[in-house]
Amino acid sequence: MRKGIQVRLIKGPDMLPSLIDEGIQLWSGYVEPGKYIPTEKEITNEIRKYLKVNGIFHWKQWGNPMMMSGLSDIIGILPDGRFLAIEVKRPRVRGSGSHHINRKQREFLLRVKESGGVAILAFCLDDVIKVLSPILERRVHG
Repeated sequence: MRKGIQVRLIKGPDMLPSLIDEGIQLWSGYVEPGKYIPTEKEITNEIRKYLKVNGIFHWKQWGNPMMMSGLSDIIGILPDGRFLAIEVKRPRVRGSGSHHINRKQREFLLRVKESGGVAILAFCLDDVIKVLSPILERRVHG
């Protein structure tokens, strides 16, 4: 992300309640009007740096017509052996509409969660840190 720019994300009840109810990790999603909104690529790069620094095997999943639709943007394996799926979305300015996660993406995240994996819908690096920090801490202290 751009250096020196802080983005304050807002939690709210209007953020994808069906995903929250079904156990997908979701922490943020809206940005104050007038603030810089990072691109999905910038958010993905920040998340990947965090995963690399923490030794989490992962890759950026690029879509093509021959592959299953709905795969998350970042796929990985956690140190405890669980499957990791991170769907990255760009935050929106409050009042500009809802987030778009398509049916296939939603189904994929739910399948990962139901299979014992960790599924994250991330609007910023902090979303990933909040979910993975306890897992990584158990690795150090466990």
